Amino acid sequence: MSRSLALLAPFLILIAACSSAPKAPQPKDAAVAADEKIEIIDVHMHNHFSGKSERTSGITDSREQFLNELREANAVGAIVHMGAGEDTADQTLRDYGVLFCAGVEGKVNAALLESQLKSGRYGCIK
Repeated sequence: MSRSLALLAPFLILIAACSSAPKAPQPKDAAVAADEKIEIIDVHMHNHFSGKSERTSGITDSREQFLNELREANAVGAIVHMGAGEDTADQTLRDYGVLFCAGVEGKVNAALLESQLKSGRYGCIK
């Protein structure tokens, strides 16, 4: 092997390796067409449903309004945060992709919390 070929061999190997390496996937264009709907999950909701108007927005706090907001946002699911010891989860909302998150603070009744998680009543802890 000639001396010049021996000196060029490592570079030729490197060039060959780089040109045959698979290309990284190209990121999808960040712009979304106006008519394209993005599916989302709302990760912080509550379901107290007083039936009264919320004091700052004036929006009625109701189950119907809750579901309307999910539909309008094209939400495929939501996580409802429950306060510690609160047991007002409207389990019928699970049919709409809603997951309930048990609130904990202070001394936790681990046995009760574990049974509620295992039963599917709650799907997460906050």
